[in-house]
Amino acid sequence: MSGTAAETGFAVLLFSLQVVQSGVYAFWGVRYSSEGKCGVPGSTVDMSCTYRYPTRGVNDVNTFWFIKDYEDLKNDPAYEGRVQTLCEDNKCTLRISDLRVSDSAEYKFRIVTDQHWGRFSPAHGVTLSVFGLWVEVSQWSYSGRYTLRCMSVCTLARGLGRSSCYNVNYTYSNICAFKGSSVEISCSYTSITSISSEFWFSPSRSDQWKISSRPEALEQGHKYSWRTNEEDHTKFSYLNINNLTESDSAQYHFKFRSRNYEWMSSLPGVTLTVTALQVKASRRPEVHQASTAAELLCHSSCKPAGRLYYVWYLNGDRTQSGYTYKVSLLPGDSVSCAVEGWLQIRSPPMYALKIPWVLQTPSGEILEGRPVTLSCQSNGTAAASYTWGKTGNPGVQILRKEQEFVFNSIQSSDSGMYYCTAENELGERRSDTISIDVKYPPKLSSVSANPSADILEGSSLILICNSDANPPATYTWYKENQTLVPQTNGTYHFDSISSKDSGLYHCKSENQYGQINSSSLTVNVQYAPKRPSVSVSPSEEVTVGSSVNLSCSSDANPAANYTWYKENEDSPKAAGQILALSDMRPEHSGSYNCEARNSIGRHTATVNLTVAAPSHAAAIGSLTAILLAVIFLVFLLMRNKRSLKQTAEAEARPQNTQQCDNASAGLQDELEYSVVSFSKAGEDPIYFNVTPGQPCPQTQDDDTVEYSVVSCSNKTPLQRAKDEGDPFALYCTVSKNH
Repeated sequence: MSGTAAETGFAVLLFSLQVVQSGVYAFWGVRYSSEGKCGVPGSTVDMSCTYRYPTRGVNDVNTFWFIKDYEDLKNDPAYEGRVQTLCEDNKCTLRISDLRVSDSAEYKFRIVTDQHWGRFSPAHGVTLSVFGLWVEVSQWSYSGRYTLRCMSVCTLARGLGRSSCYNVNYTYSNICAFKGSSVEISCSYTSITSISSEFWFSPSRSDQWKISSRPEALEQGHKYSWRTNEEDHTKFSYLNINNLTESDSAQYHFKFRSRNYEWMSSLPGVTLTVTALQVKASRRPEVHQASTAAELLCHSSCKPAGRLYYVWYLNGDRTQSGYTYKVSLLPGDSVSCAVEGWLQIRSPPMYALKIPWVLQTPSGEILEGRPVTLSCQSNGTAAASYTWGKTGNPGVQILRKEQEFVFNSIQSSDSGMYYCTAENELGERRSDTISIDVKYPPKLSSVSANPSADILEGSSLILICNSDANPPATYTWYKENQTLVPQTNGTYHFDSISSKDSGLYHCKSENQYGQINSSSLTVNVQYAPKRPSVSVSPSEEVTVGSSVNLSCSSDANPAANYTWYKENEDSPKAAGQILALSDMRPEHSGSYNCEARNSIGRHTATVNLTVAAPSHAAAIGSLTAILLAVIFLVFLLMRNKRSLKQTAEAEARPQNTQQCDNASAGLQDELEYSVVSFSKAGEDPIYFNVTPGQPCPQTQDDDTVEYSVVSCSNKTPLQRAKDEGDPFALYCTVSKNH
């Protein structure tokens, strides 16, 4: 209020200035056509005004309606799609449709120009009051006919008033009807203006309307039909619904439109309840193998149903009348009821259940992946509820509650024993079990070993082929790509496995629906090292100064470790398959042992190695040995002759000097003095001198004594090879001296 008043005062001040300066008669002003309006929810209301404003210097003007804070009503989300502003020649009308109680407020008009001083709105506006309606009910007679009057009270500027210019009176506000029957719903209605359209509708079918907020008429035809007539200036409308079903239970409304009025869709209508008679047990029946004892009621959801009389039928024949019916029923007997006066409308029959049975579709062999349906069959299926169970491990499983158990793609895991239970008001009975045996080709094939795929040579081993198949599979065994002896029970036996049995094994599983190969299993036969094989490289004669490799290999699983030993030595020479020896010497000769060892055992092999001298040294050694032998023989001969001489002289011993002379003279013809001299020089391996003891001095006329000198060359073998061609020949010179 303060803001409006201040702004108004500002406008008056400007107005005064303009009058003084120009003398032009121009001022601000807004005149409303009415200070108050009244409306009912769902209707439309118009509020209008005229206005004026100073025009000098004003090029543009904007007008709008608002409630508070000078906010244009058209921009308010609460009024979206419901507000229209109609302005022409300084007259502006605000139209609000589909009124709501929340629309009750004071509506003001505002003028805004393009001048900084040019804004105006009056302190007061138009008060709109929206009130809900109520129905005033008056009873015409004891027949159950009522008069309904729609009432509304609006707060107007002139005070309080009552409006009943438009109304709809339904004959019955609630109707109960039996399933399969027909019903008529009627109303009377008045309007102070001419009616442009009228129809019946049901909010339960709003999902079929083009616009959910705009009711559409029930489609006339075999199901729905209506007619109107007029009696004593009162209009009547009748809606007929045929062949009622439970889905027809809903509210039904009558609606009309006139030039400036529309009967609201939200007003109450007629509630229709469609019910079917049902046979129910008043207490739990006693179910025996041959009969069922029960006390029955004929039930209806209509309130008056408790005051009606019922007729009972056993197996289609009328038996008695009454509210209850005590009976002993045999399996398969049926009971139904009807209301006296409407015998053509009976309840569905209720059956004393027989033992149900399970029907399999399609029948015959069941293949995995195919659709299969199990149906629980019993008489009176429409009145029974069903439960499916499966026996086995663990225990009994309750699966679902439907008459049909559908497997869209049956699996091997669905195999088992199934049964169904049928239950109604007269008790329950269980079917016999049916076996569902799903056939399928082998799958999940695998190979395992007992005790283990890593096994010691000589042990027994069983290979096992596992696969899931129905019917059971037959098996074929393969090693690598070689087919082994067929086995029917999925096992392959090794009584005493050997190293040659190591390798990859797999099996093929097959039945009449298919086959599958398993993954491969590696059989690893483990054994101690076999006798090692030893080789010498190079294979030629081992000589002094050369190098040689001794190699050892053995068949073993797991692979063997190798250790080398030399005879008469405790510590190993080396570890590994190869023993490398270099700079060979004679002391390297001997026996070498190779030991192959793994976690299972060991084995040893021996090789003899001889280190020989080079070839020229051997030749010289041989010649030296021959010469030594010759010298030794000469020495023995000389010793023998000497012994003979000494024996002869002992018989007649002269003086020493004479003896020596005589001995010398007597032996000159027989004695020979020889000197064999071996000189050590160069690279000859063996050189030495042999010098015999000196004899007694000889005279010059001893013609029989010969002195010989054997002189061997002191040249090296290489020099002799150059000079004479044979580096290993022994050259000597013999000189004879007389």
